[in-house]
Amino acid sequence: PNLCGTFDQLRQRGSDPTEQYFNTDALCSPLGEFGNLGRNILRGPTQKRFDLSLSKTTRITENTSIELRADAFNLFNNVNFANPNSDLSETNDIGTITNTIGGPRVIQFGAKFKF
Repeated sequence: PNLCGTFDQLRQRGSDPTEQYFNTDALCSPLGEFGNLGRNILRGPTQKRFDLSLSKTTRITENTSIELRADAFNLFNNVNFANPNSDLSETNDIGTITNTIGGPRVIQFGAKFKF
């Protein structure tokens, strides 16, 4: 695509990132030639993910022990949006985010008996 304005005009409009992540009015499709924009200029939203793992090993006898463990993935349950659609042939969806990546918070517990 060609940049038909400035990079400031390409930034997100509105407060909802899923509606229009970048301003499609700042882009135009050249006919029969390559555009003047470089590769990978459109960046997706920031990914926020916090994982935590806690474990405690306790000796029961000289030869036996037990390990208790708790793992949390995406502990703060942040929503991570996928990259916006940048396919110029789909004019209705260009610049919109239609899905998320990762997943919701997952917490798992485990115990291991060693002998």
